[in-house]
Amino acid sequence: MVDKKQVQVSFVISITEQNQRNTYKGKAFGELTTKGDLKYLRYIEKTDSGEVTNVWKIGSGHMTILRNGEVSVRQQLHIHTKTEGSYSTPYGTLNHYIETTRLKVMWGLQGEGRIEAAFTTILDEETKRLHEVLLEIKEGSHE
Repeated sequence: MVDKKQVQVSFVISITEQNQRNTYKGKAFGELTTKGDLKYLRYIEKTDSGEVTNVWKIGSGHMTILRNGEVSVRQQLHIHTKTEGSYSTPYGTLNHYIETTRLKVMWGLQGEGRIEAAFTTILDEETKRLHEVLLEIKEGSHE
């Protein structure tokens, strides 16, 4: 059975690299689709460089984040497991590793949700970025 809902998404994403922290906040409207044990959250984020399509594939104990825009990113999060991802730019694709230290997904009875994640991306032994993510999802549309 497939269940689709229009949702509002609020997000706060902080990225720390070499003691420099950048925080991005925003809101978007999207769609939450449930297929069996998986949920798919899709929304379009407006940035300074254009629109970025975000798809979050959310399972039990794992999640995949796909971002497509000027830069495309694929990140697989599995708690306490090192996974491989990709970071694609107009100049080429870089592979990187992801170490997930926190992944908490909560769903309420009314379809509302909250996702908390913390993970480190490693491009080489010296380039590490700590990502802290908070997404809040509630049913509703922009219409």
